[in-house]
Amino acid sequence: MRGIDGFEHSDGDAAQAAITTLLSTVFADTRRWARATSREARALVGELGGAALEAMYAGDSAAQRARVLALCRRMDAVADRDDYSSTTAWAAYSSSPSFHWMNVLELALARLLKKRHDYQEPELLALIAAARRHHGISKADVLGHVERHVGDGDCSPALREALESLSERIFKKPLKARAAALLAGAGTRAVAEAQAAQRVYHLRPLTAWSRQAVSDLLAETDEHKASWRRLFRLTLEGASQPRPTQAWQNETNQLLTRIGRQRAAQLLVRWLELTPDGADRAIENENADVLRALAWAASLLGEMPLGGAVELARALGVAASACFAKVYNVGARCARAANAC
Repeated sequence: MRGIDGFEHSDGDAAQAAITTLLSTVFADTRRWARATSREARALVGELGGAALEAMYAGDSAAQRARVLALCRRMDAVADRDDYSSTTAWAAYSSSPSFHWMNVLELALARLLKKRHDYQEPELLALIAAARRHHGISKADVLGHVERHVGDGDCSPALREALESLSERIFKKPLKARAAALLAGAGTRAVAEAQAAQRVYHLRPLTAWSRQAVSDLLAETDEHKASWRRLFRLTLEGASQPRPTQAWQNETNQLLTRIGRQRAAQLLVRWLELTPDGADRAIENENADVLRALAWAASLLGEMPLGGAVELARALGVAASACFAKVYNVGARCARAANAC
């Protein structure tokens, strides 16, 4: 069977057949679509495709999940065929039938994604990949399905990798925080804790080292948490300074003593050794200030057992190398943190 959008599928593929019926019904009156504006398009879909749309939303959970994935594949097919990456190509695409086809597919998908279903991991991976590629797919709804799937547990390696990729396309802070909580391995129960940690420690848990830092800080004693909070607060106060002031060093020394210099060194080594993760993208400004301050703090730890000193020196070297790494179209990944190491 071949749809009006050129997509071919077998007669036995019920999900794709439903989409083909929807498109054929909605676009039966080509003259009205030829002069329809973007604002008028949504009304036309409801007017012309009422029964076909209701059929899309009918059926049990398995049938509706199958239609969600079928819609994602259909959108991929349109995007693969019609290149609209350049301004000129977009101008031509936005006045073509493909533009309206994509709008209808997005509209049908948006309503299906609002429904609560128990998606399996392979389905979630396909859904995340589609949300990363297509701006019209609600990332909030996708994250909601992932949160229900993960519950209070942890993400699998494949799901974590997919979420990290999706997080790069999320720009709204509340959604960014939800993705970060999932990546922190805390599950939905700790979403509030992860958001609080971001506010308290001024740290965005988007990469391995910052996620590990948030996890370790949440597990510290109340006394140590207070000292770490003050230390991280100092990173903001000294963010504009090219080097640590004497007052900063004095207070940081006191905080390191309260935390315990050996314990502080263990945590710093653990975090610094994870900085190569995400080396293909620049470090966020907030995390860059924190990372620079941690390198400054490491220099204040003073005399340590030989093994500890060697580990700390090696970790600083790893962090410096990771921060000096070149990122395409950016330059050094984080020069100010690298120089502090």
